[in-house]
Amino acid sequence: PRRSTLMILARNAQGEILVERRPPAGIWGGLWSLPETAPGTDPADWCRERLGRAPLWVEMLPARRHTFSHFALEIRIAALQVPESPAGVADQGQSRWASGATLRDLGLPAPVRSIIQAAQSTAAADHPISHSEETVQ
Repeated sequence: PRRSTLMILARNAQGEILVERRPPAGIWGGLWSLPETAPGTDPADWCRERLGRAPLWVEMLPARRHTFSHFALEIRIAALQVPESPAGVADQGQSRWASGATLRDLGLPAPVRSIIQAAQSTAAADHPISHSEETVQ
């Protein structure tokens, strides 16, 4: 069987990326990941509803596929830039803004780490405001 998701790669003006801790049960239980939403969700609407502000830009990145033992996951990825970190999200509970060494130290699923690495390597050329000096290793 196949499943689909839309991951949101949200960056703030400092180049930090929004990550969320996944529930303890289920795939990637307890690991940090990019926020997910239903595949048909408009990323700009998600940003306004979830972060309380419109994104500066939204770009759809190439989709990826990850195969688990019992299903295949199609991952669509929406990269977006917010003008500043919304105060209601910063380091509270299951969501936080992270970059550089913090991202390297977080437990991230391999596909998510790969998505972040690819996005950071192209960020400077496509959207200079979103480039962070540190990258995930």
